[in-house]
Amino acid sequence: MKRRLGFVSNSSSSSYVCGLCLETENGWESPDGWIECKNGHCLCNECAPEVPKVEEDDDDDDYPLPSHLCPFCTFQALHDQNMRRYLQKKYQVVEDLVLAEIKKVNKRRRVVRDYEYNAYVCRQENLTGEQILEEIKSKFSDYDSFWDYCSGR
Repeated sequence: MKRRLGFVSNSSSSSYVCGLCLETENGWESPDGWIECKNGHCLCNECAPEVPKVEEDDDDDDYPLPSHLCPFCTFQALHDQNMRRYLQKKYQVVEDLVLAEIKKVNKRRRVVRDYEYNAYVCRQENLTGEQILEEIKSKFSDYDSFWDYCSGR
């Protein structure tokens, strides 16, 4: 199953966001040189790893970035959306609490961005992103088991 994390639909055009450096590109097709894994993680030209040619029977052959080379699927880096899903599942901090904190500074805000939710929970639980990534690495053997935990399966 494909899980969209690095792509945001906006009408007929799209915005592509690199999960590592947060560079963005807009257009109807994936930008030249950008690659995506089967789990929806997008990487720009600068952040993309070197991808060797593989045999046709590879499970990831529909996607330019094999999941075993994706920094997010291999827990080498933590995508903001994945971190939020994990923190929501583990700590069950209600988004309204985070939004109330944001509204103290910006009364017009209506949504909580992933990095804001993550920062709030980390402050409340006295955690760092590195600690969360290490916990995820030790708790999950692969990305599918991580996704199942976050999805409540």
